[in-house]
Amino acid sequence: MLRDVFGRAADLGQIALGHALLRPYFKSAERARSRHEPHAARGDAFVRAATALEKAAFVGKMLGSDGGWTTSSSAPSPKSECCAEEEILFAGDLLFPGAVDESSLSKQLRARIARAAKFVVNLEGTVGERANDIAPLLTARGFGQLIAYAKDPNVADWVSRFDEASLRTLLPNERVILSVANNHTLDDGEDGFARTVAKAKALGCDVIGDARKDDGAVLVDVGSARVALFALTYGSNRSSSERCHLGFDRVPYALSRKRMEAIVERLRARGATHVVALLHWGYEHEHEPAPEQRVCRDVLFDAGVSAIVGHHPHLVQPSEGAAGRWVSYSLGDFVGGDRTIWSRFAALVALRFLPEGKVSGEVVPVVQTPFWQRQRTMLLSEAPSLEQRVFARYFAARLERSA
Repeated sequence: MLRDVFGRAADLGQIALGHALLRPYFKSAERARSRHEPHAARGDAFVRAATALEKAAFVGKMLGSDGGWTTSSSAPSPKSECCAEEEILFAGDLLFPGAVDESSLSKQLRARIARAAKFVVNLEGTVGERANDIAPLLTARGFGQLIAYAKDPNVADWVSRFDEASLRTLLPNERVILSVANNHTLDDGEDGFARTVAKAKALGCDVIGDARKDDGAVLVDVGSARVALFALTYGSNRSSSERCHLGFDRVPYALSRKRMEAIVERLRARGATHVVALLHWGYEHEHEPAPEQRVCRDVLFDAGVSAIVGHHPHLVQPSEGAAGRWVSYSLGDFVGGDRTIWSRFAALVALRFLPEGKVSGEVVPVVQTPFWQRQRTMLLSEAPSLEQRVFARYFAARLERSA
C-alpha cells in the first residue's frame, strides 16, 4: 500500500514537472531549432559528446516527457473494415522487464493478438543464456545503471537480453515476427546478434532486419495479399565490422528515393503486393515526429511503400492514414522500459491490406503497469482509472489522425 502511494506521487510529480518546468524549456528549444538530444549513428556518441546540461535535459525529458501534449478529451473512433484474420498486428518495443510469466500480457490482450494473421514486434535487445534487464529509471537499480552508462557506454549491465524461456513464455503464438533492426540488437556484439537471430528462428519466429545476406525482408501471405516487410535503423549502440542492419543514408534522417525504389522493386519481383517499412527512428521521449521524419515518410511513400511502422522514442506518437497509405511514427514500449506515467502508454496497429497496394489501419491503445508493480501489459479498457484519465487528456486526440 505504501509503495502504491509513493508510486502515484511519482506519477503526479512527473505531470507537474512537465507542465510547470519542462514545457516552456522545450518549446523555446524548438523555436530556436535546437535539440537536446544530438543525432548520432551510435548510442555512445551522446554519452561522449553531450554537455552536462544536455544530459540533464535528456533525463528531465525522460521524467517529464517534454511537457506533455496539448490537452483534449476526444478520442479516435475504432474501425473494423474486415475480419481480423486478414490483418497484421504491429506492436512497439519489446524489452526484457526483469521477469515474465503468463500474466505479463492480459488475457484480453492475448486474445486480441491471437486473432491476427501475424504479430510483429520490435525485439529491443538480444537473446542469450542469461537474461538481463535495463531497469526503470525511477528504481535504484535503473538509476545506478544510468550513472554507470554515463561513465562508460560499453558497460556490460546496459543490455536488454531475453533468455529463451522468457521469450517463449511472452510470445503469444507461433505467428510472431520479430524485427531485429534497432540500436540494442548489437549489445552483445556480432556473435550475440547471430545468436539472437538463430534462437528467435528456433522458437518458430520469422525475423526481419537481418541484413547480413540480403535486405533482411520477410514476405507473408495475408488473405489475397502478399505483404513484404523490411526494416531500417538509425544505428546501434555497439559498432560492427559487418553489415548487420539496413540503415538510413544519414542521420538526421534521410533516405535516397532511388535506393528505396530499388528495395521495393526487388520485393515486388518476389511477388509482394504491399510493402511495409519498419523504422527505428526519431527522438527518444518526445511525443511528436521531427520534420525530417515527415520528409523521410514521403520518400518511402513515393518509392511505393504502403505503410510505415516506427519505434525508438519509447512514447506513443501519432498515426496517420490517408489515400490508402499509413504511418505510425512510434508505437511506444509494448513490454519493459521505464514505465513512467508517460511511457507506459503504447499502441498496437492493425493493418488491413486492400486492392491496388492500399492499406487501412486501426489503432489499439495498450497500457503497462507502473514501474513499481510487476510488469503487465493490458488493453486500455482494462487499465486503472488514473491511466484512463491521463490517456484521454494527453494521448487520445493525437493517437490517430489524417495525414
